[in-house]
Amino acid sequence: MKKRSGVLRIGFLALVLIVFLMNISFVSAYYFPQVRDISQGVVDTYIDVFEPVLQALLGGEEYYGLLLFEKLLIFIILLALIYVILGKVPVFEDQTSIKWIIAVIVPLLGVRFMSFEWVNTILIQYQVLGIALASILPFMIYFFFLHNVGADSPTIRKMGWILFIVVYLGLWISAETESYGAVYFWTGVASLIFLFFDGTIHRYYIQEEMRRSGNTTKAQQIAAIRRDIDEVQDDINHGYISSKVGHKIMKQKRKDLAWIEKNL
Repeated sequence: MKKRSGVLRIGFLALVLIVFLMNISFVSAYYFPQVRDISQGVVDTYIDVFEPVLQALLGGEEYYGLLLFEKLLIFIILLALIYVILGKVPVFEDQTSIKWIIAVIVPLLGVRFMSFEWVNTILIQYQVLGIALASILPFMIYFFFLHNVGADSPTIRKMGWILFIVVYLGLWISAETESYGAVYFWTGVASLIFLFFDGTIHRYYIQEEMRRSGNTTKAQQIAAIRRDIDEVQDDINHGYISSKVGHKIMKQKRKDLAWIEKNL
């Protein structure tokens, strides 16, 4: 009887869920076009209001709207930079209103009469910056992943770099565009360098970690680990932590100590 009641409850809940999902689909199908029309209307209203103003301010001699949004972004960047720079000048340090006037007028003059060619040149540089940062980010994430996961195992790190090289080699071979292929190729070359110099790079990485922790030399790092082991032993003796947990911590500390004595 209880089993039958449980089956009925599950069936009822499944039916309610199906009806709920169907209602959501119907409601979204009914309301979504209206929401889209409203948001599109709001966007069009803002464009109709602000586009003539921005064209008059940033359009230049020809009073055109070509690359208008891009010129607005350049204006905002210059405004922020100039305001910060003026804040470092003693004459304008306490003159907030004058700082704002200069910070608005200077980039306005610069951007208003900036030709299409110059705007396009600036945009290309930002495209290069975006591509470079977006390209190097996976490499950096993978680098820190390997040097943390494989901190005690050069074999794991080297296998990771070999896998990375194979993947980028495949991307380079299958790339249909030459520019994409060049990015894959040089990333693979960088990975190959990191593979060959893995030990040196990892030692430098550990030394940087030591420096950030306040222990700038091998002797200081060894002394710090030995102090940690003594403190854990004292905690065990005073009953602050269990013997099992304490010995586990000390075992890991001794492994770290042995690695430092061997590799640094």
